[in-house]
Amino acid sequence: MPTSDRSDYIDAVKCLMKLPPLSSPDEVPGARSRYDDFTAMHIVYSPIIHHSGLFLTWHRFYTWLYEKALRDECGYKGGQPYWDWTLNWDDLTKSPVFDGSAYSMGSNGKSIPHGPVNDTALGSTRLLNPGTGGGCVESGPFANLTINLGPFALLPEGPNHGLGYNPRCLHRDFSAEWNNNTKPTDIVDVIRGFTDVVSFDKQFEALKGPHAGGHFGVGGMMADQYASPSDPVFWLHHGMIDRVWTIWQSRDPKARTTQTGRTVTAQNSMTPYLPA
Repeated sequence: MPTSDRSDYIDAVKCLMKLPPLSSPDEVPGARSRYDDFTAMHIVYSPIIHHSGLFLTWHRFYTWLYEKALRDECGYKGGQPYWDWTLNWDDLTKSPVFDGSAYSMGSNGKSIPHGPVNDTALGSTRLLNPGTGGGCVESGPFANLTINLGPFALLPEGPNHGLGYNPRCLHRDFSAEWNNNTKPTDIVDVIRGFTDVVSFDKQFEALKGPHAGGHFGVGGMMADQYASPSDPVFWLHHGMIDRVWTIWQSRDPKARTTQTGRTVTAQNSMTPYLPA
């Protein structure tokens, strides 16, 4: 992505963070910006949009709504960029997405002593091993960014089930342990390994799959299944998820473009619908 396009995108994201929220203060008392509206939406719907038949389609539409807001409300002319995990998966600090430059999505969090993080995402409770950061993002256009909502899946939970006002810095905690699940061979395997959307989605959303790899690999708020859109890199992560799904669909467009499967209940699968 050219530097000028990256600059325009970052400016539009910052614009969204300055616009007043449209969500109801009774429902989302912590919202302070239009950007917060999108984080709140993800918090509310998270129980049914992960590990279900809605995961791929809901997030595709959600990302499009975000791109539409950048265009219609902040004058952005480009498309939603994606973060190609297969480049620099072994060291995020070498990626132009995370090198902390003026046209990046910021850096790792400040390296601070910290222990495991108690996480309740993906339907169970686990301790996430500490990565190489843990503190506030210190460089790049989102350095010292204040986020207002969450956490929810990361304990302790924020006020009002993550929807209350809870101002703090954006933090990250890069983890090679999790980024290892986004290397090129992993992405090739998930694209080539499955012919039905249920199997494809299950592998994509698996704890050792690329979806979790990207979230937990960045760490910090990205590790919170509910409030992860608090980190602006969320949208680049899901842009890549949608790209991989599109590549998978293109391998058999007639059968895969309208193929659906699973239910709207997390972890409850069913035989996929295969179009004639």
